[in-house]
Parts: sequence; C-alpha cells; structure tokens
Amino acid sequence: MHLVRLGRLKNELIEQKLSEHQTFPYFLVILIFDGILINHSFAFPSSDTFSDMMSYLQVAVPVIILTVSTLLLYKVNGGATGKYFYIRYFPLAWVVGVRFTPLAIAVFSVWLYYVAKDENYLFGWREILLWNSLYALYYWRVWVHMRDVRQRTYHFDEK
Repeated sequence: MHLVRLGRLKNELIEQKLSEHQTFPYFLVILIFDGILINHSFAFPSSDTFSDMMSYLQVAVPVIILTVSTLLLYKVNGGATGKYFYIRYFPLAWVVGVRFTPLAIAVFSVWLYYVAKDENYLFGWREILLWNSLYALYYWRVWVHMRDVRQRTYHFDEK
C-alpha cells in the first residue's frame, strides 16, 4: 500500500497491476477516516455536559462497527479470492440504505417524541446503544445481500 508515492501508484493503476485484493486496504482506510470525520463532533463536544468517556465512545463504537462490518463483507464476498467487491458493495449499500431510511426516520421520530423532548436532555448510553444497533443492523442487511449475491454467483458460475 502506497502512503505518499502517487507516481508509483498511478503507474500501477495505469499498468493494471493492482488487484481488488491489493486495493481493499485503501477502501477500508477511507471508510475508517470517513467514520471518524462524520463522528468527530462528538469527540470534541462544545459544552461540559458530555463526559470524556461518552464522547469517545460516540466516535469509537461506530468506527469499530464500520471496520468490522466492512471486513466481514469483504470475507463473505470471498476475501482475497473474491471478485467484484466494489461493484457489489456500493450498489447494495445504496439500495439497502434507501430501504433502511424509513426505519431510521421512524426510530428517530419516536426517540424525539418520547425520549428527547426535554430541551435539557443529555445524550447517554441508551442512545449510543440505540443508534449503533441501527448502524449494525444496516450493515448486517448489506452482509445478508452480499452473501446472497456471492452464493448465487458461485452457483451460476458452476453451471
């Protein structure tokens, strides 16, 4: 994996010397950094109402879910010998995300109405558990569909 040598990387890409397996680390690192950037506001709260432990858990747990889920998706797709990971991952993640959105909106609405209606409400353990459970559920659904595509493709290729 190249960290700063863009010339070498471009040459390998132009010469098609990188396999899907060799490009997977780039994909995983970008996802991890995106997960950190998306959740960074929790790591640096603007008020004193958040404990340090809670703030860092709000970043760490989603990044852990993202990393483990992506590794499991990669493995269910065949790992180093799998094919078309990116071609399968992005469309499946998008469609599952679109289908998952109504559930997330419903849960968020119920949470707002029943739990977070007080303006002095503090984000706590149950919210970390709730939102990260939804996040894990989303990735589990992507995994189910990735596994199905992989199995059906494998059986189709045998015929």
